[in-house]
Amino acid sequence: MLTANSAGDLGHVSPARSAISAWLAAVERGGRGEVAAALTALEELVVDARRRNDPTILSFARTTAGSLLRQAGRHEVALGWDGAGLAALTGSGSITRWGPGTARWTGGEWARAAAVDAVVNLAADNLGLGRFSASARLLRRAGAILAPEPAAGAREPWQTSARGRLRLLWVSAELAMYSGDPDTALDRAARAVDLMDRRDDAGLDRHRIKTALISAAAHAAAGRIEVARSGADGCRRRAAEAGLLPLQWAAVMLGRGVGDDSAATATEQARIEAALSARGMVFVPR
Repeated sequence: MLTANSAGDLGHVSPARSAISAWLAAVERGGRGEVAAALTALEELVVDARRRNDPTILSFARTTAGSLLRQAGRHEVALGWDGAGLAALTGSGSITRWGPGTARWTGGEWARAAAVDAVVNLAADNLGLGRFSASARLLRRAGAILAPEPAAGAREPWQTSARGRLRLLWVSAELAMYSGDPDTALDRAARAVDLMDRRDDAGLDRHRIKTALISAAAHAAAGRIEVARSGADGCRRRAAEAGLLPLQWAAVMLGRGVGDDSAATATEQARIEAALSARGMVFVPR
Protein backbone atom coordinates (compact mmCIF):
# COMPACT_ATOMS: atom_id res chain seq x y z
CA MET A 1 0.00 0.00 0.00
CA LEU A 2 0.97 3.65 -0.29
CA THR A 3 3.25 5.06 2.37
CA ALA A 4 3.64 8.77 3.00
CA ASN A 5 7.42 8.87 3.14
CA SER A 6 9.85 11.61 2.06
CA ALA A 7 10.00 12.85 -1.49
CA GLY A 8 13.65 12.26 -2.25
CA ASP A 9 15.67 14.25 -4.77
CA LEU A 10 13.42 14.53 -7.78
CA GLY A 11 14.12 16.52 -10.92
CA HIS A 12 12.23 19.33 -12.59
CA VAL A 13 10.38 17.63 -15.44
CA SER A 14 6.95 18.35 -16.87
CA PRO A 15 4.41 15.59 -16.22
CA ALA A 16 3.98 13.13 -19.06
CA ARG A 17 0.56 13.23 -20.70
CA SER A 18 0.11 9.55 -19.92
CA ALA A 19 0.81 10.18 -16.24
CA ILE A 20 -1.71 13.04 -16.12
CA SER A 21 -4.30 10.77 -17.77
CA ALA A 22 -3.60 8.00 -15.26
CA TRP A 23 -3.94 10.43 -12.36
CA LEU A 24 -7.24 11.81 -13.69
CA ALA A 25 -8.53 8.26 -14.12
CA ALA A 26 -7.70 7.52 -10.47
CA VAL A 27 -9.48 10.73 -9.43
CA GLU A 28 -12.59 9.65 -11.33
CA ARG A 29 -12.53 6.21 -9.75
CA GLY A 30 -12.37 7.82 -6.34
CA GLY A 31 -15.27 10.09 -7.27
CA ARG A 32 -17.36 6.99 -8.00
CA GLY A 33 -16.44 5.56 -4.62
CA GLU A 34 -14.04 2.91 -5.95
CA VAL A 35 -11.62 3.74 -3.17
CA ALA A 36 -9.50 0.58 -3.08
CA ALA A 37 -9.06 0.61 -6.86
CA ALA A 38 -8.21 4.32 -6.83
CA LEU A 39 -5.62 3.87 -4.07
CA THR A 40 -4.04 0.99 -5.97
CA ALA A 41 -3.81 3.14 -9.09
CA LEU A 42 -2.30 5.97 -7.05
CA GLU A 43 0.29 3.61 -5.58
CA GLU A 44 1.31 2.67 -9.12
CA LEU A 45 1.58 6.36 -9.97
CA VAL A 46 3.90 6.93 -7.00
CA VAL A 47 6.19 4.16 -8.21
CA ASP A 48 6.15 5.53 -11.77
CA ALA A 49 6.71 9.11 -10.61
CA ARG A 50 9.76 8.09 -8.63
CA ARG A 51 11.13 6.15 -11.60
CA ARG A 52 10.66 9.16 -13.89
CA ASN A 53 11.73 11.78 -11.29
CA ASP A 54 8.36 13.54 -11.51
CA PRO A 55 7.58 15.50 -8.31
CA THR A 56 4.34 16.92 -9.69
CA ILE A 57 2.67 13.55 -10.30
CA LEU A 58 4.08 12.28 -7.01
CA SER A 59 2.41 15.22 -5.28
CA PHE A 60 -0.91 14.72 -7.09
CA ALA A 61 -0.93 11.01 -6.23
CA ARG A 62 -0.36 11.68 -2.55
CA THR A 63 -2.88 14.51 -2.20
CA THR A 64 -5.52 12.52 -4.06
CA ALA A 65 -4.99 9.70 -1.56
CA GLY A 66 -5.40 12.31 1.16
CA SER A 67 -8.72 13.42 -0.34
CA LEU A 68 -10.01 9.84 -0.40
CA LEU A 69 -9.16 9.42 3.27
CA ARG A 70 -10.61 12.77 4.26
CA GLN A 71 -13.98 12.13 2.60
CA ALA A 72 -14.48 9.28 5.10
CA GLY A 73 -13.65 11.60 8.01
CA ARG A 74 -10.06 10.46 8.47
CA HIS A 75 -8.63 13.97 8.61
CA GLU A 76 -5.59 13.24 10.74
CA VAL A 77 -4.42 10.43 8.44
CA ALA A 78 -5.12 12.60 5.39
CA LEU A 79 -2.97 15.34 6.91
CA GLY A 80 0.12 13.14 6.54
CA TRP A 81 -0.62 12.39 2.91
CA ASP A 82 -1.25 16.00 2.01
CA GLY A 83 1.88 17.11 3.82
CA ALA A 84 3.83 14.50 1.86
CA GLY A 85 2.27 15.84 -1.33
CA LEU A 86 3.56 19.32 -0.55
CA ALA A 87 6.94 17.92 0.45
CA ALA A 88 7.26 16.27 -2.96
CA LEU A 89 7.35 19.76 -4.45
CA THR A 90 9.34 21.63 -1.81
CA GLY A 91 11.83 18.79 -1.36
CA SER A 92 12.52 18.51 -5.07
CA GLY A 93 13.08 22.21 -5.62
CA SER A 94 9.93 22.55 -7.76
CA ILE A 95 9.09 25.29 -5.28
CA THR A 96 12.23 27.37 -4.92
CA ARG A 97 11.01 30.00 -2.46
CA TRP A 98 8.34 29.44 0.14
CA GLY A 99 7.17 32.03 2.63
CA PRO A 100 4.06 33.89 3.79
CA GLY A 101 2.10 34.85 0.71
CA THR A 102 4.82 33.90 -1.75
CA ALA A 103 6.00 30.87 -3.69
CA ARG A 104 8.13 30.32 -6.78
CA TRP A 105 8.69 27.07 -8.59
CA THR A 106 10.43 25.63 -11.59
CA GLY A 107 7.91 22.97 -12.50
CA GLY A 108 5.46 25.07 -14.53
CA GLU A 109 1.68 25.38 -14.29
CA TRP A 110 1.10 21.74 -13.41
CA ALA A 111 3.44 22.18 -10.43
CA ARG A 112 1.44 25.27 -9.43
CA ALA A 113 -1.78 23.24 -9.62
CA ALA A 114 -0.24 20.47 -7.52
CA ALA A 115 0.89 23.01 -4.91
CA VAL A 116 -2.60 24.52 -4.74
CA ASP A 117 -4.12 21.06 -4.30
CA ALA A 118 -1.71 20.23 -1.49
CA VAL A 119 -2.25 23.46 0.43
CA VAL A 120 -6.05 23.48 -0.01
CA ASN A 121 -6.11 19.87 1.17
CA LEU A 122 -4.07 20.76 4.24
CA ALA A 123 -6.55 23.55 4.96
CA ALA A 124 -9.42 21.05 4.71
CA ASP A 125 -7.60 18.61 7.00
CA ASN A 126 -7.05 21.29 9.63
CA LEU A 127 -10.65 22.40 9.33
CA GLY A 128 -11.81 18.85 10.01
CA LEU A 129 -9.56 18.74 13.07
CA GLY A 130 -11.03 21.97 14.42
CA ARG A 131 -7.90 24.03 13.75
CA PHE A 132 -9.67 26.98 12.19
CA SER A 133 -6.82 29.50 12.38
CA ALA A 134 -4.41 27.09 10.70
CA SER A 135 -6.99 26.36 8.03
CA ALA A 136 -7.48 30.08 7.35
CA ARG A 137 -3.71 30.64 7.05
CA LEU A 138 -3.39 27.76 4.59
CA LEU A 139 -6.25 29.08 2.49
CA ARG A 140 -4.53 32.45 2.26
CA ARG A 141 -1.35 30.66 1.18
CA ALA A 142 -3.24 28.73 -1.48
CA GLY A 143 -4.74 31.98 -2.77
CA ALA A 144 -1.24 33.44 -3.08
CA ILE A 145 -0.09 30.43 -5.11
CA LEU A 146 -3.01 30.55 -7.55
CA ALA A 147 -2.54 32.31 -10.83
CA PRO A 148 -4.27 35.72 -10.96
CA GLU A 149 -7.90 35.59 -12.03
CA PRO A 150 -8.24 36.07 -15.78
CA ALA A 151 -9.63 39.24 -17.28
CA ALA A 152 -13.37 39.40 -17.86
CA GLY A 153 -14.30 37.16 -20.76
CA ALA A 154 -10.97 35.32 -20.82
CA ARG A 155 -11.05 31.54 -20.54
CA GLU A 156 -9.12 30.10 -17.60
CA PRO A 157 -7.52 26.64 -18.05
CA TRP A 158 -9.54 24.12 -16.08
CA GLN A 159 -7.05 21.57 -14.77
CA THR A 160 -4.17 23.91 -13.98
CA SER A 161 -6.09 26.94 -12.70
CA ALA A 162 -9.91 27.05 -12.46
CA ARG A 163 -10.16 23.68 -10.72
CA GLY A 164 -7.84 24.86 -7.94
CA ARG A 165 -9.75 28.12 -7.63
CA LEU A 166 -12.99 26.17 -7.24
CA ARG A 167 -11.55 23.89 -4.56
CA LEU A 168 -10.26 26.94 -2.68
CA LEU A 169 -13.78 28.41 -2.72
CA TRP A 170 -15.28 25.14 -1.48
CA VAL A 171 -13.02 24.92 1.56
CA SER A 172 -13.30 28.66 2.22
CA ALA A 173 -17.09 28.28 2.33
CA GLU A 174 -16.81 25.30 4.66
CA LEU A 175 -14.45 27.15 7.00
CA ALA A 176 -16.88 30.07 7.16
CA MET A 177 -19.76 27.69 7.98
CA TYR A 178 -17.88 26.07 10.84
CA SER A 179 -16.59 29.43 12.07
CA GLY A 180 -20.11 30.82 12.44
CA ASP A 181 -19.87 33.24 9.49
CA PRO A 182 -22.83 32.34 7.24
CA ASP A 183 -22.57 35.52 5.15
CA THR A 184 -19.04 34.66 4.05
CA ALA A 185 -20.08 31.05 3.49
CA LEU A 186 -22.88 32.16 1.18
CA ASP A 187 -20.54 34.54 -0.66
CA ARG A 188 -17.88 31.88 -1.29
CA ALA A 189 -20.50 29.34 -2.30
CA ALA A 190 -22.10 31.83 -4.71
CA ARG A 191 -18.71 32.56 -6.26
CA ALA A 192 -18.17 28.82 -6.74
CA VAL A 193 -21.58 28.48 -8.40
CA ASP A 194 -20.76 31.42 -10.68
CA LEU A 195 -17.42 29.88 -11.61
CA MET A 196 -19.12 26.63 -12.63
CA ASP A 197 -21.91 28.46 -14.46
CA ARG A 198 -19.25 30.02 -16.67
CA ARG A 199 -17.74 26.64 -17.59
CA ASP A 200 -19.00 24.60 -20.51
CA ASP A 201 -16.40 21.83 -20.22
CA ALA A 202 -17.64 18.27 -20.54
CA GLY A 203 -17.06 15.82 -17.72
CA LEU A 204 -17.51 18.20 -14.79
CA ASP A 205 -20.62 16.63 -13.27
CA ARG A 206 -18.84 15.82 -10.02
CA HIS A 207 -17.61 19.39 -9.62
CA ARG A 208 -21.01 20.85 -10.47
CA ILE A 209 -22.82 18.61 -8.00
CA LYS A 210 -20.35 19.24 -5.21
CA THR A 211 -20.58 22.98 -5.82
CA ALA A 212 -24.37 22.78 -5.53
CA LEU A 213 -23.99 20.72 -2.35
CA ILE A 214 -21.63 23.29 -0.81
CA SER A 215 -24.18 25.96 -1.69
CA ALA A 216 -26.96 23.97 -0.01
CA ALA A 217 -24.83 23.56 3.10
CA ALA A 218 -24.12 27.30 3.18
CA HIS A 219 -27.85 27.99 3.05
CA ALA A 220 -28.33 25.59 5.94
CA ALA A 221 -25.68 27.46 7.94
CA ALA A 222 -27.58 30.70 7.23
CA GLY A 223 -30.81 29.19 8.53
CA ARG A 224 -32.41 28.81 5.09
CA ILE A 225 -33.51 25.27 5.81
CA GLU A 226 -36.02 24.77 3.01
CA VAL A 227 -33.51 25.97 0.41
CA ALA A 228 -30.90 23.67 1.92
CA ARG A 229 -33.26 20.69 2.00
CA SER A 230 -34.27 21.20 -1.62
CA GLY A 231 -30.65 21.62 -2.67
CA ALA A 232 -29.53 18.50 -0.84
CA ASP A 233 -32.31 16.45 -2.41
CA GLY A 234 -31.41 17.70 -5.88
CA CYS A 235 -27.74 16.84 -5.33
CA ARG A 236 -28.68 13.40 -4.04
CA ARG A 237 -30.68 12.63 -7.17
CA ARG A 238 -28.05 14.02 -9.54
CA ALA A 239 -25.23 12.14 -7.79
CA ALA A 240 -27.22 8.90 -7.92
CA GLU A 241 -27.86 9.34 -11.65
CA ALA A 242 -24.16 10.03 -12.26
CA GLY A 243 -22.99 7.08 -10.15
CA LEU A 244 -21.10 9.34 -7.71
CA LEU A 245 -21.63 7.41 -4.48
CA PRO A 246 -19.51 9.61 -2.16
CA LEU A 247 -21.44 12.72 -3.21
CA GLN A 248 -24.74 10.85 -2.95
CA TRP A 249 -23.80 9.89 0.60
CA ALA A 250 -22.79 13.47 1.47
CA ALA A 251 -26.08 14.79 0.09
CA VAL A 252 -28.06 12.24 2.12
CA MET A 253 -26.14 13.24 5.24
CA LEU A 254 -26.85 16.93 4.62
CA GLY A 255 -30.52 16.14 4.01
CA ARG A 256 -30.76 14.30 7.29
CA GLY A 257 -29.02 17.21 8.98
CA VAL A 258 -31.73 19.60 7.82
CA GLY A 259 -34.65 17.45 8.87
CA ASP A 260 -35.10 14.60 6.39
CA ASP A 261 -35.28 11.80 8.95
CA SER A 262 -37.52 9.47 6.97
CA ALA A 263 -37.03 5.72 7.11
CA ALA A 264 -36.37 5.69 3.37
CA THR A 265 -33.51 8.17 3.76
CA ALA A 266 -31.98 6.19 6.62
CA THR A 267 -32.20 3.05 4.49
CA GLU A 268 -30.54 4.85 1.57
CA GLN A 269 -27.71 6.03 3.82
CA ALA A 270 -27.12 2.51 5.11
CA ARG A 271 -27.13 1.09 1.58
CA ILE A 272 -24.65 3.67 0.31
CA GLU A 273 -22.34 3.18 3.27
CA ALA A 274 -22.37 -0.59 2.75
CA ALA A 275 -21.54 -0.14 -0.94
CA LEU A 276 -18.72 2.30 -0.18
CA SER A 277 -17.30 0.07 2.55
CA ALA A 278 -17.25 -2.83 0.10
CA ARG A 279 -15.26 -0.66 -2.31
CA GLY A 280 -12.63 0.26 0.25
CA MET A 281 -13.86 3.33 2.11
CA VAL A 282 -13.14 3.06 5.83
CA PHE A 283 -15.47 5.36 7.76
CA VAL A 284 -14.60 6.91 11.10
CA PRO A 285 -16.94 5.29 13.66
CA ARG A 286 -19.82 7.56 14.61
